[in-house]
Amino acid sequence: MPEQVTPKILSLSDPLTMDTFAELEVQARVAGEGLEVEADNYLLLDKFEDAVALYLQIPNADRNALEKLAYSMQLSNNKDSIHALGLDLADATGAGRVVQLRAIIDYSNSYYRNASETQRFDRIDLIKGLVDHLATLPELTRRDVNVLAGAFHLALDRRRDTSDGSAAADEVCGIAMQVLRAKAPAWVDVLALCELLSDYPKYHDPVQKEKIADALSKLNIERSPILAPSFNAAARLKDKKSAIRALSELCRRYKDHEDLTSTVASAAVEFDDLSLIDTLPEDLGAAARAFPEVMLVAAINEGNGENAALALQILGKHLSFNLVQLRESYLSIFNLPYGPDTWPDPRHFLDMRFKEVLELLPPGELRARVYLSSAVGYDQDPSLDAYLLEAFHFEPSSMLLYNIWGSTVLDQLPKALIAKVVCENALEDEAVQPFEDEQQPRVLALNLEGCLQVELDKLEAVSQSQALAILREWGFFPNAANTTSPPRTSSVTFDFQRRIEGEGLPEPIRMHLAGLAAAMPDLSPADLIYVLASVGRLAQSNKDAVSLAASANTVELAYNQVLALAGQVLNEFGKDKVLKQTQRYGAPALLQELADWAKKPEAIADGEIIEQVSKRMVAKQGTLIPRRAYLAGILNKRLPNMKGAWLDRQVADCMKRGVDIEQMIELAKTVTSWGEWEQGIDSLRPY
Repeated sequence: MPEQVTPKILSLSDPLTMDTFAELEVQARVAGEGLEVEADNYLLLDKFEDAVALYLQIPNADRNALEKLAYSMQLSNNKDSIHALGLDLADATGAGRVVQLRAIIDYSNSYYRNASETQRFDRIDLIKGLVDHLATLPELTRRDVNVLAGAFHLALDRRRDTSDGSAAADEVCGIAMQVLRAKAPAWVDVLALCELLSDYPKYHDPVQKEKIADALSKLNIERSPILAPSFNAAARLKDKKSAIRALSELCRRYKDHEDLTSTVASAAVEFDDLSLIDTLPEDLGAAARAFPEVMLVAAINEGNGENAALALQILGKHLSFNLVQLRESYLSIFNLPYGPDTWPDPRHFLDMRFKEVLELLPPGELRARVYLSSAVGYDQDPSLDAYLLEAFHFEPSSMLLYNIWGSTVLDQLPKALIAKVVCENALEDEAVQPFEDEQQPRVLALNLEGCLQVELDKLEAVSQSQALAILREWGFFPNAANTTSPPRTSSVTFDFQRRIEGEGLPEPIRMHLAGLAAAMPDLSPADLIYVLASVGRLAQSNKDAVSLAASANTVELAYNQVLALAGQVLNEFGKDKVLKQTQRYGAPALLQELADWAKKPEAIADGEIIEQVSKRMVAKQGTLIPRRAYLAGILNKRLPNMKGAWLDRQVADCMKRGVDIEQMIELAKTVTSWGEWEQGIDSLRPY
């Protein structure tokens, strides 16, 4: 068999690499015969799954073959290469040690959660095994030093995991630091800084900040093998001078790198100081300031809503930051989005300052998307409730409902919209109650059953039964627990109907009303007449105590409760009609009529609710002989030769249409000819 090489290991374009990992010279093809040669050639052709299949067939494979197997697995996105590679590092190659570290990372980040107990390794033991092996080597290549630095960082990460125990991680870090101090001293100070930065429980501890400042002052940034930690520390401390030093060295060291401009822009966004972009050459600085992420920061700082909107539109529908980072300046082997040795990631920037962005933007879809992308999941701030309301209208969801229940805008949302989301939630395969248990009283107090019924009626029978069963579990439809279909409209009780029954009134008054209602069935006819007369006298003597505007507003709210079942609300035209209705019939009579009308099963489906109530109110007035005579008197003066039978027919036709006789009287006062009367009477509509 010809001399083996590890094919195509760790080229700079590979996600496993860092800048100091040297590329290996590889042959275009491995000569010879056998499973390993065939597998090697598949690997050279980037046919990683085919290579894995053949490497697995090699009997008694040596360490070199196992390294290539593990590498092929990693490049085919198989996260369990550690079990294929094994733990014996005695014959490991330099490239193989990189593969070993990558295997440990994959296992720690992904496979560990899915591995059975018998397949599990102690993660810190895996790292310690690699560090112990590196400590025995008489010399460390540049690649070995990077692997050791990577193992050190991974041990820091495990130190925060109490299941592995911080003592074992401390031991591994100590061994790694001892080896680096002896064989690669340039790494010692920067990794010591990483260790301080990784102690997240002490993030806001003033003593810890002093230690970070001291470590940063001792670090020779210009000679540091990686630059990201020094800037990360400077950003933590808001040390602009050190930040400029780190960025200036970055620009010197990577002056021709394609990601330099984006990386400096990323740093300026993270530091929230766009003047750091001036560390770039002038032409690159201009390009950096044209990035939408940078434009957004500038717009926020300037309070310019127009530019903020423009930047967000350029960012795109998902408002995701796209600034890539110069990975050669940190331990890119980890492929992590953020860490103490990585370059700061600005992708969380919008989340940090989204309140300022919301305040800058006008109402509309863009502002709603900013809220949805940044504010959801945060503890709800009452000052954001208006944005929450806007976002819920734009994209109703159960996630937003959790904030809605405790907000100040709950009463401003159409019940139909809330019910739609609740019903959709009940239809999910694993339906989760869209409110906390302690919120249930407030949720049920909304009386969503009518709106929920409208949603249930849209479903097929099987889905309807499924959703209804879940809704009952959540406390809805409490009086229909033994049925397989939702109650009809006639069983829905609106808030205003409950108020008519006395709910919400001061307790003494409610008790008196309840006592009166209980006693009335036992009264004699004469007593009942006097009771009704007394109640009527009270109503008459207090009718002027409430303004027309307040009365109309109460009736409007009642109408909107019924309209909410169809996802509707009164517009300005409807409100004007309600005002006229209230002025004509009075709020008490209208509320009672609306309550009776809404009990009919077909009521909610009727789109002309105001006209329907008007027709009923007109019909209840009867013939209205005195007012009809008054109308005839007016018309007799204005229209010559008017016949009484003709007027009776006109009045009857109008009342059938729901037109009130008072409307006819008002019209009669304005006409001067038969043509005007005919045209006017045809144009009359119910209040």
